[in-house]
Amino acid sequence: MEIAVIGASGDVGRHLVFELVKRRIVSVEDSILLVGRKEGPSAKSLYGLRSDLADAYMEVLPEIDVALTPREVKGDLVVMCAGITFPKDPRERAISRRAFAKKNAQIFESYARALAEGESGKEVVIQVSNPIEIGVHIFSRHLDRQRVIGMGAYLDSLRFRREIALALGVNRRKVKGFVVGEHGPHLVPLWSTVSIQGFTPEEERYAIKRIREKESDSEEALEKVLALLCDEGVEAAFAKVDTLPFDIRPIVRPFITHYTGSKTIVGPAATTCDLIGSMLREEKLFSTCQVKVEGEFYGLYGVFGVPVILNRRGIEEIHKIPLWEEELEKLKEAVKVINEGIRSLG
Repeated sequence: MEIAVIGASGDVGRHLVFELVKRRIVSVEDSILLVGRKEGPSAKSLYGLRSDLADAYMEVLPEIDVALTPREVKGDLVVMCAGITFPKDPRERAISRRAFAKKNAQIFESYARALAEGESGKEVVIQVSNPIEIGVHIFSRHLDRQRVIGMGAYLDSLRFRREIALALGVNRRKVKGFVVGEHGPHLVPLWSTVSIQGFTPEEERYAIKRIREKESDSEEALEKVLALLCDEGVEAAFAKVDTLPFDIRPIVRPFITHYTGSKTIVGPAATTCDLIGSMLREEKLFSTCQVKVEGEFYGLYGVFGVPVILNRRGIEEIHKIPLWEEELEKLKEAVKVINEGIRSLG
């Protein structure tokens, strides 16, 4: 098994490589390709990373190679972690979402085109960099859509379960529940899929009814919490997040984490590692991920988070599940927004 990590010198890419090795997701018989840019600092730092990994994990370390151009990228599994991100200071939010998307789309395009030109016909791409929907759209344009997966909805589902677990005082592993739609302001929590291990049906209904709240505008809530972060500090901002409706906490909390200066590194890297591990073990993972949908889910078209079954070769099935009417309407609106964003890039 050969895994290529594009953007391996970045925060998430580097942490992902550590996780893959430390958790023995890859073995000494496998290989990891650290991908950077010839003209950037990664031209040096990736060789240092390789040496650092050997210091810590020499006995179990897979073969580690370095690639510095898109044409050199190859692998059974290609993880896209490269791209720019928002500034860490909320007062420096000068870059618009569209400009951010346009810049990263150019990066995604360069690697997608190179992969297509040297395509083996078997590589699976996992999109980690934002905007995830843009990345999945671009890679699916060049490769078989069944082999392109965005991990955003998988991570968002875990964040949703975290909020429920905190509210109910239970272990997150006992909570089931999925998020679909956008990896961003238009994510759609599926309360219809929520269940809590150890609760009777009556206890479960009561618990969910107790913590569900009226809808709120995620963009408005984010602006208010960011203002609080700037004026009163990080503790006040996180305290405010804890008072928000559960539907939007998984949206707002990661932004606050990012703007503290910590950024969201550990969660995406660890979650991607989990995803890779499940796929390599052929566990037929059932979760939600961003994929290109062509009518399989309620007749919708576009790139958005939906329930899927994954295996070692990518998407085995886009799995249609029952949705409440209000959930389907929110999903349709999310798909409309995502599609408009993709079209705006040309």
